[in-house]
Amino acid sequence: MTVDASEPVLAAYRRMKLYDVSQLPVMRDGSIVGIVDEEDILLNVFANSEHFNEPVTKAMVSRLITVPADASVSSLMEIFNRGMVAIVMDGSEFLGLVTRIDLLNWLRPQVIGRMSDKDSEHAFATRVIHGGQRPDPLTGAVMPPIYATST
Repeated sequence: MTVDASEPVLAAYRRMKLYDVSQLPVMRDGSIVGIVDEEDILLNVFANSEHFNEPVTKAMVSRLITVPADASVSSLMEIFNRGMVAIVMDGSEFLGLVTRIDLLNWLRPQVIGRMSDKDSEHAFATRVIHGGQRPDPLTGAVMPPIYATST
């Protein structure tokens, strides 16, 4: 799911709440131009709630770290250690993003012994996490795929 750069901060907040996500890619003309998260919105509206009506570009972060779809776990950890999110690209095409929870969800089955692949560093493909979704033309939402999990 994404938010368009022309949409207000309130639209980003509502979408994050509706889909229970903590951040959204900000798109302009099909290209990613930033990321907005809960902290960005909070800091933007805390002193003045009227800022909910400003364009999301006023609250977003535009410094992005991109990785190819076949990025290694080590390269993702370097990004996460800097407090950032990995933006997955195929050339100039935005494929999606990888967050800490995505990596944790991928690692969990390995820890409990469900995966037999001993070389897990090379088994992780960022394309599988959030890759390839296209935004809904009416809402702009891009839903991540649903993976089988157990609790």
